Amino acid sequence: MVDTDITILGGGCAGLSLATALVSRGAPRRSIRIVEPRTTYERDRTWCFWDVEPHLFEDAVTHRWSRWRISHGGDTIERGTDRHRYVEVSADRFYEVCLNRLDRTPAIELSLGERMTGVSREGKDFCVDTSAGSYRSRLVFDARAGAALAEAEAARIRSDRDGRLSQHFVGQFIRTAEPAFDPETVTLMDFDGDASTAVHFFYVLPYSRTEALVESTYFSPHSLPCEAYEEDIARYLGARHGVRRFEVTGSESGRLPMFDVPICPLAPGVIPIGLAAGACRPSTGYAFLAIQRQAKRLAQALAREGTLSPAAVAETEGISRPSILRVMDRILLAAIQRRPTEAPVFFYRLFESADPAALVRFLMEAPRASDVAEVIRAMPGLRLLRAMLPEGISRRMAAT
Repeated sequence: MVDTDITILGGGCAGLSLATALVSRGAPRRSIRIVEPRTTYERDRTWCFWDVEPHLFEDAVTHRWSRWRISHGGDTIERGTDRHRYVEVSADRFYEVCLNRLDRTPAIELSLGERMTGVSREGKDFCVDTSAGSYRSRLVFDARAGAALAEAEAARIRSDRDGRLSQHFVGQFIRTAEPAFDPETVTLMDFDGDASTAVHFFYVLPYSRTEALVESTYFSPHSLPCEAYEEDIARYLGARHGVRRFEVTGSESGRLPMFDVPICPLAPGVIPIGLAAGACRPSTGYAFLAIQRQAKRLAQALAREGTLSPAAVAETEGISRPSILRVMDRILLAAIQRRPTEAPVFFYRLFESADPAALVRFLMEAPRASDVAEVIRAMPGLRLLRAMLPEGISRRMAAT
């Protein structure tokens, strides 16, 4: 006899997305327990993506933009498409929408302030140990993003001899007294001048002429002290936007692996989801839509079969990412790691040459065959090849 049908470890984006997908597919017939160590929800992060496909959280979208820009070496290119807008889902709005929906479902129990301490298999079921006690569950999903990122960092440290890259950043919510931002256009990448040791750029989400989220982002093996990112932002606001005085109304930070992290189930039969299943695309850091796709597949399988057979688990486990995208990601990341000075040119040329709609579908892992061909055509192939070759050969190629 089980105490609950489904246990979800972690009530962040992946855990709440799965619970919402289960509810949308008729899972209220099953009891669901979400184990989440935090005691309250607040705006602790921001998810952005291009709206290339429908999802369950349209009412959680807080901003939309139809244009974006890339800047490098004094040059700026602007692109856009009304077919696929760049959208923001702020964490506080996402949590509010999820909790309102789940509150209307009596079969779902959200256990805030409760920490998982262990999971073991007992016959066909699981014994879940938490800080509030132990209980039996028929299915267990592991959505603990913090644990997944910790494992990614441990993997990076274990292999630090090859200098694996991470995307690390600090963002500040900025308010200015005078107009400083273009509210119609997102700055995806504004590259810093010095890329000799690390790729560095600024990312700006403008909410109005006087408010924006400004992030200082690096692609490099090692993080910096928080003060270094904050000094970057202050310098950037002065140099690029002419802003010397501003108010910081909030902040966020993160570190994301730019490599494939092995999926490590918590215990045999426990199903990793979200970042624990590899939702974060190594070359971009985008994860929101990948999380929604996996949640949808799992909810559909449960609705179809009533449980998850081994075949269904194999079908839905991990993030479904086309092989061609994995290969192209590895080529790009290997080139960036070997020649960080070339990275601004790679990205600038890609956004300059590729059809905007095709490129954003490719970035969001929903490309048509023609989109992949378009991105390959637009990539600076010779520069990528030179960046991946030993220094001496690369110099000889550049000279010919």
